[in-house]
Amino acid sequence: MASSTIKGYWRQKGSKAATAAVGLQVIQFSFDPTTASASMGKTLPVGAIPLFAQNIDGGATGGTNPTVDIGTSGDPDGFANELDADGATGLINTGALLGTELTADTVIYAGVGASAATGGTVTIGVYFIMSDAG
Repeated sequence: MASSTIKGYWRQKGSKAATAAVGLQVIQFSFDPTTASASMGKTLPVGAIPLFAQNIDGGATGGTNPTVDIGTSGDPDGFANELDADGATGLINTGALLGTELTADTVIYAGVGASAATGGTVTIGVYFIMSDAG
């Protein structure tokens, strides 16, 4: 399937009288839920405001109620603290960095939480909007 990429972000305005708005964006990645926190090779742009994280597929196996943490190198659970790893989740807002505009491009880190899985692969989404005056 074809894709398009732009440098910047999309805004939409439904009518002449409407206020321009930015759309909700998501960065998706997969990783082994048994590993220590590490870069996922995905970067949130400067001006992003992270809102939620979600376990899309619940792909962790084994362990007792396994969890993962999603964040940054400086705050490994800043986007999701103890996110359920063996069950798909709704949009979770447990991280201290959520709702805060990022002042620099920010690499996403992810790794095992306090309760370890023994295997599998989890697919995570980090949802954000761009700061915009409209």
